[in-house]
Parts: sequence; structure tokens; C-alpha cells
Amino acid sequence: MRFVPPAGSPSSAAHLADALASLAVGAFSEPSTVSSIPQERLVSRIRAYCLANLDDPDLCVGSIARAVGVSARQVHKACAAQGFSVVAWVRRERLDRISRDLTDASLRNRSVAAIAARWGILDSDHLGRQLKRLYGQSASEMRRHARETYLV
Repeated sequence: MRFVPPAGSPSSAAHLADALASLAVGAFSEPSTVSSIPQERLVSRIRAYCLANLDDPDLCVGSIARAVGVSARQVHKACAAQGFSVVAWVRRERLDRISRDLTDASLRNRSVAAIAARWGILDSDHLGRQLKRLYGQSASEMRRHARETYLV
């Protein structure tokens, strides 16, 4: 049983002040959901949501956070604790799928823009720079190389 000082005593006023300060801090701070959900489980939920929504051009940390019921800061913190950036991971997942589709013979008649949009990327210039940086080839170079492979 906890000791509660008698009402009106100086220590009861201090306890009340501490309790009110704690309530105020709690009311204006982020929910402590990350501490109540094991981080591995939270990161699994984050990854699952992202993979199911890679086609959404509006997929962002804020939408991910809302979907899994935590703050954007908690999404960043949980992913960082597991050794990755959620933004970089989503970008890489999208680019891997775009790269795969660009080299898929059954999709050779689909435009680069359509393939990119299928995975949530609407800016062709940005896509070109990202593919070049990650794979060392532009989308058209990937396609050309894949066509040469189809013909062999």
C-alpha cells in the first residue's frame, strides 16, 4: 500500500504538484505506444503496411504512423533501433520492384512511367536519378539490356 500524506500537509501539496506536472507532461507529449508494443512487432507491422501500400504515391511516415497507431517519431525511432531508415527502405523496395518490372519480358509494352506509377513513383526525373544511383543504369538502359537478353 502506498503512503498518502494527510490532506493539507506540505508533502501532500508537493505530491499534488508532482501529479499535476506529470499529467500535464503526459497530455502534451506523444503517446508511449512504442514502449507498450515490442519494437520487433511494431517494425513488422510497419513493414507489412508499407509493402501492402507501395503503390500509394502518398505513402509517407505520417500515413504509416497513422495506420499502425503510433507517432511519426516513434516510427522513425523503432526502425532506427532495428538498424534502418523507413524512408530509405520504402524507396529501395519501390526501386527493386520497378527494376524487376522494367526487365520483365511480359511487361515490355508497358511504359516506364506506368511501371513507376504502379509502385507509387510519379516523378520520372527523380526515378531516373534514383535508378542510376542505385543500379548504375537508367530505366531505358535497363530495358535495353533486358531486351538484348530476351533475344538471346
